[in-house]
Amino acid sequence: MMKSLLFCLFVFGCTTGLAQDSRPSGADLIRKKLENIRIPEIAYDGLTMTEVVNDLLRYSKRQDPDKQGVNMQIKPEANQVLVNIKLPLFNLNLKQSLDAIVRTADVPIRYVVENHAIVFERDDGSHAPVKPAGQEARLIQKKL
Repeated sequence: MMKSLLFCLFVFGCTTGLAQDSRPSGADLIRKKLENIRIPEIAYDGLTMTEVVNDLLRYSKRQDPDKQGVNMQIKPEANQVLVNIKLPLFNLNLKQSLDAIVRTADVPIRYVVENHAIVFERDDGSHAPVKPAGQEARLIQKKL
């Protein structure tokens, strides 16, 4: 019996399931890139989220050591949100840049790190602060 179990472990790789479970998720990889990608300068004086995200996509690809960047999406209701970073901010990582963008938007927005991309959406306050599996919600509301 013991020989059969050892044979199964050796030949069929029964332990490979453990190794696969320890691989980082897509969201984990994106979070790591958020910390590691440096943005030399941002200033968005009255630009729409669409314009801001297009700029960030170029920066993230250019500044990423892997030259892949980070996928970003904007839900339709957030396309025309205006971002107002009037004075330039220098040498931020991508996460700090996203936080600054969310804080200076003309309406409350948030971003969610999903397994495939960072997704921007309007924040109407109805989202639960509990993190869904494989996602991290950054909730930052504009102070009135």
